[in-house]
Amino acid sequence: MGQNRDGTSLLGVDASRELRWNALRLVAFGIVAVNLFFESSHHNIVGYLLIAFAYLTVTATSILTSFYRPDWRNATMIYILIDAVLVSVVLYGNLLDTAATANHNLTTTSLVIPFVLLNHVALRQDQGRIIVFSSAVFFAWIGMLIVQALRHHSIGLTPFIEGLFNKDLGFAASFGFTAIAVHLFASEMQQTRLLALNADNMRRNLTRFFSPQVALTLQEEGPNLGLMRNHAAVMFIDIRAFTRLSENTSPEKLALMLSAYRQIVSKSVLKHRGVIDKFTGDGILAVFGVPHNANDDTDRALACAIEISNSLDSWLEGQKRLDGMIPSVGIGLHYGSILSGVVKSGYHDEFTVLGDTVNVAYRLERITKSLGASLVVSMDLVQALKFRFPSTSFMQMQGVDLPGRDGKLDILFLPRAKRVPAR
Repeated sequence: MGQNRDGTSLLGVDASRELRWNALRLVAFGIVAVNLFFESSHHNIVGYLLIAFAYLTVTATSILTSFYRPDWRNATMIYILIDAVLVSVVLYGNLLDTAATANHNLTTTSLVIPFVLLNHVALRQDQGRIIVFSSAVFFAWIGMLIVQALRHHSIGLTPFIEGLFNKDLGFAASFGFTAIAVHLFASEMQQTRLLALNADNMRRNLTRFFSPQVALTLQEEGPNLGLMRNHAAVMFIDIRAFTRLSENTSPEKLALMLSAYRQIVSKSVLKHRGVIDKFTGDGILAVFGVPHNANDDTDRALACAIEISNSLDSWLEGQKRLDGMIPSVGIGLHYGSILSGVVKSGYHDEFTVLGDTVNVAYRLERITKSLGASLVVSMDLVQALKFRFPSTSFMQMQGVDLPGRDGKLDILFLPRAKRVPAR
């Protein structure tokens, strides 16, 4: 049995919806009862009793079906056709058992029934069912008018036309136009529903990689979110010796390892309201401060980096030795000016971050190997912290050369053997 994201049964939801829909038939039955007690003559009392009993039986059966067989989709169409037949009988049932000289015009209450049941079908927002029900009722209505005209007037085209074109034909035409309007409304509602579902799917896809706030911004602004310059904390994460590992590990085992690794990182980044910019094999680029920066971007980024370092070290220690080695993780964290936004390619638009800050974060991760560190943080990020630096376990180095980049950088790094409690 399927379930919604909140854990409720889909079958239970369908049953509840079907029950509400079918309960509207009780309104139509009430109208039939009014016809029976207030507007039926002694000539057709038996006919109305039969109609009322038949409709009560159909209503009870439909409600029971809602309880016990809510997944039976064909039942809905069957009941819609039964409704159409009963509407036709209720509209002009007095044609069947009264004299030709009697008044066979519509009663006020019986006129309400087709419109009530049209609303009942419309609530399902299914254009096909609306067409089936309204067409069956409309053509049966016209057929009853033809029968009435033939019974009340002498033979001949002119008397027949005069008998056919009366106010009852106007009511039938009104029902037809109402059915068209209801169909157009249902079509519009269906389009709106599809748009809402697409938007929800887009939001859920975005929230797999972005924090809810960022996902909402991307969903609302989308391609209009052009490149903008602001300050952000950039984190690059990589598994050491992954290339050698991939050469000597089965694809199935490697895929499971990558999946677990990405889940650990993604969970922590989203928890600290960061953005995963991209996955590059075993490399992950995360950013804190896009599309819009916040006062505590650096603090959240550092807390996230420490948590990821601890989590991945524990996870990697629990892995079996692969090709005689245990992989390790390296994390580089830097703060500075970046360009962020949607870059258009014509086929695949991408939200990304650019600039020297990204390159520095990548190079800080590269030097974790030579330093024997799991985490390297630039002093630029430390100086931008709003709160006290969380640990004395870090070691400081000044004037560090970064490969492929001019200029030196002051850093703090966390030796691989040490752990820092995550805040």
